[in-house]
Amino acid sequence: MEKRFSIKTVSEQTGLSSSAIRYYETEGLIKDIYRTSVGVRQFTERDVEWIRFLARLKEMEMPIPQMKEYAALREQGDSTINQRIELLSRHKTA
Repeated sequence: MEKRFSIKTVSEQTGLSSSAIRYYETEGLIKDIYRTSVGVRQFTERDVEWIRFLARLKEMEMPIPQMKEYAALREQGDSTINQRIELLSRHKTA
């Protein structure tokens, strides 16, 4: 069975507050988080890696709409890598 992490642990590992993680989930940046029978979020290592990446985007002061654009491209798979690089490049230039 894959190891799962609590939101508190993910917060500690990523530097994002629990409320920021919940907000990103509400905004659709974090999707398909497993919940226990009583509704407690349980994150996988893959989830944690994505949240770490979102934390880096936040550090770069990327606005939520651009983060959503990046996330949507990511969901489409590897065929969008060049588009994602371009989005990051545009943000860096701005």
